[in-house]
Amino acid sequence: MKGRNVTTRTRLLGLAVVCAPPAARAAEPAAPPNLVRDGQTIRLSNAPTHFGPVSVEVRSSVDSGRIEAGIQPPLRNPCRAIKLRLRHPESRPIRSVTVDGQPWSDVDRAGEWILLPPRTGPYRVVVSY
Repeated sequence: MKGRNVTTRTRLLGLAVVCAPPAARAAEPAAPPNLVRDGQTIRLSNAPTHFGPVSVEVRSSVDSGRIEAGIQPPLRNPCRAIKLRLRHPESRPIRSVTVDGQPWSDVDRAGEWILLPPRTGPYRVVVSY
């Protein structure tokens, strides 16, 4: 994605990270599965959002059955939740999720959404398929 502006990269990522404002529920499509082929990394640094800049790095190891994401959430405006969607390029279902090394159960497996509580520090999410 080198050489593309932040808006284009954000659209390509498909807003895989969505902040839900206090009074609304946001649900948008995630990164197209072909962007997370094995060995690929997608990075957005300080992408502007209504909530403040957000940074995301997604690393694919789908041949080993996992995708990892690092998220630095926005800080300017509080959001109710952060929703992360990491789709497997072969549509395999989510088997398990860890957040910061701990098992995570707040997962909508049918919709492939991982719900994260708001906070100021970074998240490290690992999804196993």
